[in-house]
Amino acid sequence: MARPDRRDPTQIRALHCVLGQLNRVDGSAQFSAGDTSVLCGVYGPVDVKLYEEKLDRAHIEVKFRPDIGVP
Repeated sequence: MARPDRRDPTQIRALHCVLGQLNRVDGSAQFSAGDTSVLCGVYGPVDVKLYEEKLDRAHIEVKFRPDIGVP
């Protein structure tokens, strides 16, 4: 099956990471793959929220807020 971006079935999109994209945060990064991009900000310290976490793995809480359509 041919892909619209002409990659082979065994190829992945190029991955990019840029650090320090946001101001007034403890850390930030932007991850991109093709037309998909995620911007992450780390704020803290804050009180620890109790979850059913596994201590040998990372836990990420995602809050999604669209740019349009929000009152």
